[in-house]
Amino acid sequence: MAHLFELSNDFNQLLSLLEEGETDIPEEVLWDTIEAVEGELRDKAVNIACVIKSLKSDVEGFKAEEQRLAQRRRTIENSIDRLKAYAERELFSAGVTAIKDDPRAQITFRKTKSVSISDEDKFLDWAQDNHRDDLLTYKVSVSKTTIKQSLDAGAEIPFCSIEEKNSMIIK
Repeated sequence: MAHLFELSNDFNQLLSLLEEGETDIPEEVLWDTIEAVEGELRDKAVNIACVIKSLKSDVEGFKAEEQRLAQRRRTIENSIDRLKAYAERELFSAGVTAIKDDPRAQITFRKTKSVSISDEDKFLDWAQDNHRDDLLTYKVSVSKTTIKQSLDAGAEIPFCSIEEKNSMIIK
C-alpha cells in the first residue's frame, strides 16, 4: 500500500490533469482513477487515525500508571518518614546515640540546622515591604491566555500575535 503523502500527490496530480484538460486520457477514466485514489487516501487516513487512537489509549494508560506509582511512592516515603521519626524518638528517649556494630545497618545522629518559617504569608509581605528580594525567588512565565485576551481586545503586544491553525480531531 502506498504512503499517505504519495496518495495525496497522486490525487492532486490527477486533479490537475482534469482541470488542465490537456491529456489523452478520457475524462471518465480520470474520474474513476481519482475516485480510486481518493478511496485509498481515505482508507490510509482512517488507518492512521486508528493508530493515533490506539496510541492515545496507551498514553492514558501510562498516565494512570504514573499516578498510581506516584501515589505508591508517596505512601512509601511517608512510611519511611514515620518509621525514621519513631526510631529516632525512641532511641533518644533511651539515650542511644549510635549503633555501629551491626552489619545490617548502622545508625548515627548528627546535628543539622534548617530554617523554620512560622507564617509564610506574613514573611513574604515583610520581605517585599523591606525590599529583601535576596530572600525570595521568583518564577516568571508567560500567560498566553492573558496575552490572547489582550490581543483579542485590540492591544498591540510586541513579539506576540494570534495564529489561526487547523486542528485535526479524531474520535
